[in-house]
Amino acid sequence: MKIYDTDREVYSRTTSINPDRTKGEIDGILARFGVRDVWWRYDIKHNDVILRFILPKERFDKELTVELEPPRIWHKHKKGDFINWKASMRNLYWYILTHLSQAYVMQSSKFTEFLPHILNREGKKLVDIITGEYFALPNVDVEEMKGVNP
Repeated sequence: MKIYDTDREVYSRTTSINPDRTKGEIDGILARFGVRDVWWRYDIKHNDVILRFILPKERFDKELTVELEPPRIWHKHKKGDFINWKASMRNLYWYILTHLSQAYVMQSSKFTEFLPHILNREGKKLVDIITGEYFALPNVDVEEMKGVNP
């Protein structure tokens, strides 16, 4: 499903902030929260933007790599739809800021906040691994669970 910048639910849909400026601000936020190892594939011209960073060691004695892509926010145009990179990058900015801020104020870990986006050694996202494992579990009877105390 394509998300368009005319959708009222899309944050920053009318932003005028340049994607390059947003990229720099994302780097600043990551540094502010202790993330030092950051790598970008930043080719807006070819709609190819990926951000990877290594989480500082917290819970585990190993570094964990996170991979994020900006959401694709589309703009309708009579000559054809194109990605609104201003809105897309700004949404990535707010996603990262929100998760890092929440890890801080909730006293949880960055690992927990970015869990679905952490890569395993083979470069697969944990969300893909976990989803497959979850759906391989036997079905749980919802009626049975109603009487169970957590």
